[in-house]
Amino acid sequence: MNKLTEEQIFKALEWHTNEEENDCIECPYKERKYFGNCVEFLLKDILNLLNRQKAEIERLKIRNKTLTEITNNYDWKFKKAKSEARKEFAERVKPIFKEMFDLMIDDDEGKCIIENCKKHSSVPCMNEYCIKENKEAWLTKIDNLLKEMEGD
Repeated sequence: MNKLTEEQIFKALEWHTNEEENDCIECPYKERKYFGNCVEFLLKDILNLLNRQKAEIERLKIRNKTLTEITNNYDWKFKKAKSEARKEFAERVKPIFKEMFDLMIDDDEGKCIIENCKKHSSVPCMNEYCIKENKEAWLTKIDNLLKEMEGD
């Protein structure tokens, strides 16, 4: 004989717990010819249902724990990778700034070491002038470094 659905079990339980109408007139077990001893079958089905639900809850707890561990692991790896990327960026951008600051120190030659320097050839490298005039070149170097790192 087919087992009752959860809905039918709950309907039978509600029917038999109603003090006013505790006969089996509308009990789902009556249709299954359990008339008269349906409460015994109802109790067995409730116990089975509770055990299935308990097992499902335990399975979901284990799955939730596993998923939480996986998520925490990925979060940790992401934070670590983010931290390492920041450190790498800082280390790789330092030479660009060193090059820029070196220009601010007077050199006797007055030559600009920036590629495609925009200063007029008759103007000696005045450091501050060079930095300001080549601001776009400096920013481009940093942007290119970021693009290169994003490609890694």
